[in-house]
Amino acid sequence: MLHIVKPAAIGARPASVSVNIWQPDGPEDSPSQVSPQAAIRAELIGPDACTARGITVRSSIPILALCRRLIKAGCDPATRLEAYRGGVLCLHVRSIGEGAQLRLAEIFLSNAKAGSHSDAAAKDSAVVCSIALQLNVPVETIRKALLRDPRGNAASPLGTALDLIASAS
Repeated sequence: MLHIVKPAAIGARPASVSVNIWQPDGPEDSPSQVSPQAAIRAELIGPDACTARGITVRSSIPILALCRRLIKAGCDPATRLEAYRGGVLCLHVRSIGEGAQLRLAEIFLSNAKAGSHSDAAAKDSAVVCSIALQLNVPVETIRKALLRDPRGNAASPLGTALDLIASAS
C-alpha cells in the first residue's frame, strides 16, 4: 500500500489518500524468476522522488515510475530494484518489469472531520472508484467523468486524488 498525504485542494485542512496497487494474474515467486544480476540501488528523496542510475523521477508513486523509466532507458526488465531511504532498505522490487506493470487498484480517502457528511462522501466515492478500478475501468475515464471547476481543476477530493495519480504516470 502506498500512502500519500497532501494538503486539501481547497482550504488548509489536511486530507489523506492511500492507494493500493496490484498486478492481476501476476507470476508466483519461484527461484527461476529471480534475476541473478545485482539489484539496482534506488534512493528515495522526500515523499515523491526517487533516483537511480542517473534517472530521477517525481511522482506520487516514485518507485513504480522509476521502474518504468529504467526500462525505457534500456535496463533489463528482469533486474531487481532495492529502494533505500537514508541508507535503510525500505522496499525490494523483484523485477523492474513487474514494478512497471503494477497499476492502481484501490483508493482510500478521508478528511479532517472524521464522521462528517463530507468524510462519508469522500469515503463512499473512493469505494465506488475502487470497484471501477478493479473492473478495469481506466483512471482517465473516471477522471473525465468527475466534476471540474471553471478553470478545469478537480471539484472533489476523489478528483484531486486521481489528478495526482495521473500526473505520476
